[in-house]
Order: sequence, then structure tokens, then C-alpha cells
Amino acid sequence: MAGTPPRLPAPKYLNIVPLPKVSSTRAYMMIPISACKPAKAWAFLLWLVGMKRLGCSFLKDSSIYIEQALTLFQQLNDSAGKARVLQAIGDVQQLSRQPDAALQSYQEALALFQQIQNQAEQAKLLEMIGDIYHSLGEHESALHNYQQALKLYQDEKDHLKRAKVLKTIGDIQRLTDKDAALESYGQALALFSELKEPTEEANIQQAIYEIQQSESESAKVSESNQQAVLNGPSGSITLGNTSINIGRLPTNQLVVNDPKISARHATIRPTASGHTISDLGSSNGTFLNERRLTPR
Repeated sequence: MAGTPPRLPAPKYLNIVPLPKVSSTRAYMMIPISACKPAKAWAFLLWLVGMKRLGCSFLKDSSIYIEQALTLFQQLNDSAGKARVLQAIGDVQQLSRQPDAALQSYQEALALFQQIQNQAEQAKLLEMIGDIYHSLGEHESALHNYQQALKLYQDEKDHLKRAKVLKTIGDIQRLTDKDAALESYGQALALFSELKEPTEEANIQQAIYEIQQSESESAKVSESNQQAVLNGPSGSITLGNTSINIGRLPTNQLVVNDPKISARHATIRPTASGHTISDLGSSNGTFLNERRLTPR
């Protein structure tokens, strides 16, 4: 009489064959048995398949699976599942060039991650929301979200992501506040140096150099303009950072009461290297170093 067959240990994973029309190749997915309450396992699988299709840039197929996963996670009242699926929906919308819809999906996902106190995912979503605002040219909103992400990355002690966000913040600040940009770049540079990221270090050093060069050139122009003086029979006038029109009309900045001078005779404009003078179509012409200028 045959003995009783030995009992096999309980499996740790469940092999699930891909859904129809998911792939031309047979690729099995592994789902932990602990997560395999039927509805939850199915929702998880739909989400995985949707993400796989998204990775292959099949946006329409991806949306179908992801939205089905969202319906199941909503029925299960699974906040973490809903948040991840909403984030995936936002990714599809962003790739489909629907930034407003993506913003709404990301913000809904963010609210759910805040409820379950998942700081790492909150930071990631805040950064993604900042990216959308940045691409739309809404720099204040972008900065607000990046700064919130920065604080969470700091709490999570994720120094690499913190450094990257600081660089992005610096890139935006550079447009309006160079001093603030230099401060953000400096913090990012210190972190990248500590993390031994030479490429990132070089990029930030280049950005800092460009800001410093720009400020140096602006200072030179300002100094040059302050020192430039126009001397003539009517007296002297200091040339500054604004244009000066010359002529007989009282509306000119430099009025010359001479019948040989036209009503609007010439103009002097500041440039990066000093000043230029242009004739405004005067009757008797404007001469520079004994050469008559071509009217403009």
C-alpha cells in the first residue's frame, strides 16, 4: 500500500498569465500570496499590466487597464492602491499632452499619499507637479511645489533627490533673482560634491560661472554709462542707462536751439560696450569722427 504523499510547503508567490492582448510574448507576473485577496490581486495585476503598456508607449491600452484598476481599488477602499493608479493616470495624461488633467490626477494622488503619510511618494508627486507648472511657465507655482518636495526629501534624508531639486529651483530663480539662484546652486553643489557626482557638479559650476559673468558684464556697462559724458556748445550731459534724443524740439532730452539742427536730429543709446549715436534723418546730417552717419 502506497504511503501518504508528503505535504508540499505553501507557495509564496502566485504565477499569473498575462491578460489577453497584453503581449505577443508569454511573460508571467509574480504577485505575493499575501496580497492575493481575489479583487485586490486582480486590481494589482491590472495596474501592473497598465504600467507595462505605458512603458511601451501604448497609451490607449494603458489607460484601459489602469482605469479598471482604479475602479477596483475604489471598491476596496484601498487608498495606497488608488493613489498609485491616479499617479499612473497622470503619467498617461502627461504623455498625451494634457497637463491640466495630469495636474488634477497628481493632486488627487498627492492627497491620498498625505492621508497615509507616505512622504517619499508625496515628494515625488510634488516634484512632478512642479515640473508641469515649470513647463507651463508658472514659475511661482513651480517653486512652491519644488520647495515642498525639497523639505520632504530632506526629512527622508534623500540627498541625491534633494540636490537635483535644489538645482531645478536654482534654474527657475535664475530668471528673476540671481542671488537666490546662486544660493540654491551652492547648496546643490555641496551635496553633489559629497555624493561624488562629477557631472552634476560640472553643470552647476557652469551655471554659477554664467551668472557671475553676467553680473560682471552688467557692472561694467553700468560703470561705463555712469562715466560717459557728452560735451558740446550747450554744455555737458552725463550719459546713463537710457536713450537720449537730440534736436530742437523741447521734448528731446538734449535740446539744441540752432537752425542747423533738425527737430529730431539724432539719438544716443546705451549698449553693452558703451554708447552708440544714430542719425534720425536730419537735414544737415550727423558726423562721427568727420564721417557722416547713415540715417536710420
